[in-house]
Amino acid sequence: MAQIDRAEWLESFVAVARYTSFSAAAHALHRSQSRVSSHVASLEKAVGHTLIDRSTIPCQLTEKGSIFYQRATEILDLIKTSVSELSSEPGSLTGTVVVGTIPSISAEFIPDVAISLHHKEPNIGFSIIERTSRELSSLLLSGDIDLAIYSRAIDDTSMAKPLHTLWFEPYVAVFPEDSPDLPTKPRVTPEDLLGLNLAVTGAPGRKRDPEWAAVLDAWHADIAPVKFRTEQPQTLINMARSGLLVPVINYLAYESCRHENLRAFPIEHGNLQREVGVSWNQSRHMPLEVQRMIETIIHTPPPAGLSAVQDV
Repeated sequence: MAQIDRAEWLESFVAVARYTSFSAAAHALHRSQSRVSSHVASLEKAVGHTLIDRSTIPCQLTEKGSIFYQRATEILDLIKTSVSELSSEPGSLTGTVVVGTIPSISAEFIPDVAISLHHKEPNIGFSIIERTSRELSSLLLSGDIDLAIYSRAIDDTSMAKPLHTLWFEPYVAVFPEDSPDLPTKPRVTPEDLLGLNLAVTGAPGRKRDPEWAAVLDAWHADIAPVKFRTEQPQTLINMARSGLLVPVINYLAYESCRHENLRAFPIEHGNLQREVGVSWNQSRHMPLEVQRMIETIIHTPPPAGLSAVQDV
């Protein structure tokens, strides 16, 4: 019977499998590359099979390695959960939770979550990874993050609905206060945006960002093609001051930016809003510190100007 003497063999193997690189795995684990290589070699010797194909760049799991990877992640999760259960009294949990989210949520929501968590569990640490909502879904599946707080347009069927919805927020159109196109009503409709030069956030290199494609299609309005797109909301807001562009952006992203001398107008179209929620990988064992983080997120009030789902 194979004898695996050290859990760190498994940790190094899982990291190499996730990052498809010995150097990247070493960096993530804060270990030397030679030590990670030694761990994987010792593990392969113990199980009697080659688990990592080193002949390709990036390196890949072998057929046996793919099978073993699933079990290795389960074993590590069980060890982490078991250790957490020994310290399950309130305030006694330790460990680090990796939270994936998008920038506007990091800026406007995560600080309140951190304060609430610190009051309940001062010894739990957490790290933030900021990505797009679609990238966060992939990171959840790979195990690189423990949970994700992300958003999607309600009509965007290409994005999975979050396991727990936190709030809904409107999309807004942003105008300079002295703009000749400044709306006279507190809210606007898609038809009010006809003929304006719109700008949105989104990843470059795509003809249509999936979220904004869902929004624009749902509006059924003959809106001019979006000519400007950036990943940074603050850049978009700054461009609005020129009067050349009208940003269409989600409410929280607008609030997270400096927006002096600008006004945001919610866009009304049926029930089309941005849904924000939290998800986790249900196929993995969940350590107590991750459970506590999820509970804290769910019970933390949403940012100012928004209502929790149960209060809507």
